[in-house]
Amino acid sequence: MLTYHKRAKTTYAIRKEIKENPEGLTVMQQAKKYNVCNRTILKWRHREVFEDAKHGARNPRKSISDLEEYVICEIRKTALLSIDDLLDVVNELGISITRSSLDRALQRNGLGNNFHAGYFIRLDLLKI
Repeated sequence: MLTYHKRAKTTYAIRKEIKENPEGLTVMQQAKKYNVCNRTILKWRHREVFEDAKHGARNPRKSISDLEEYVICEIRKTALLSIDDLLDVVNELGISITRSSLDRALQRNGLGNNFHAGYFIRLDLLKI
């Protein structure tokens, strides 16, 4: 099933009809018929695919390497630390990361806020 964003005025069928233009209408006539601007008509006439393009980054960047992410996840799983304690441990290991980047890394690996593997241990890093 296709889903469209909230402000979409054209569906897959309309986009296909715009591309094929079976009635031989001009750009302005099609724009008036479908209640869209001329630029929208031109866009769909030149497209080969009628699905919406993805809006996110094509190659999302991570602030840490895959190895660092693996180490962080293993610490989270074995030590059962809260995110704030984990952030302290990770920074002590020399991995420079912000709390939000740490949270995103944990979310990607299913170890985010809803990770309840038992209880959390509080480590005082000053005594270690």
